[in-house]
Amino acid sequence: MSRGSCEYLSGETSDPRLSAAVWELLSSRKGFDAKADALFSLLSAEQCAPRPLLDDIVLRLERSKLAWSSVLDPLVQSLYYLGHHGLRITLRERARHTSLAERLHGEEVPLKAFYETGVCGFGEQALRCGLEFEGQAGDVARNARDSSFVVRGAARSIGERAYGCSFALSDGDGISPLAEASDFHVQRISEEKLDALRKSGFLGKNRLYLFWHECWERV
Repeated sequence: MSRGSCEYLSGETSDPRLSAAVWELLSSRKGFDAKADALFSLLSAEQCAPRPLLDDIVLRLERSKLAWSSVLDPLVQSLYYLGHHGLRITLRERARHTSLAERLHGEEVPLKAFYETGVCGFGEQALRCGLEFEGQAGDVARNARDSSFVVRGAARSIGERAYGCSFALSDGDGISPLAEASDFHVQRISEEKLDALRKSGFLGKNRLYLFWHECWERV
């Protein structure tokens, strides 16, 4: 797939006509890949401002009953195709029964995005991504591959069946013992959790670093 670019100038606002067309596509019953490809074709033919467009779609999403991932994930993926990285998505509502950043995938340049919200799941099956999350989550990075995650907040499970990933965590008590070939840099972790990881064989399959005396030390 060829890649294009959208120019964004400070102070630009979203095009109501384009936003309406994007929303109509995103709220359809098409699957993730079909939506992302159709959005790429639509946006590459327009002079779009990605930040205002994203803000407008987020506002529409918060007023709707649609699943967040069905709208935001293909939009973020298509904007990545157009050369936009480091997008920031902030959702005021916190939905425990929805997920975000599912199946996002990068190429030679990782897909990067920052999310601030509360969700049931985050980053499942991510491939070659650099994702940051701030808030509360259920599962983070389940089945992710070759991606990096920064998590500021608490999560029930982090890195279940993840492979070849790197994690920077404020709280390590949610680390899954099922991760493999991954690095974990953890600000804090309970002794009980650390002991459980040792007994599970986690340390033989992964590298765990704790911040101790103002430096990182491998466990």
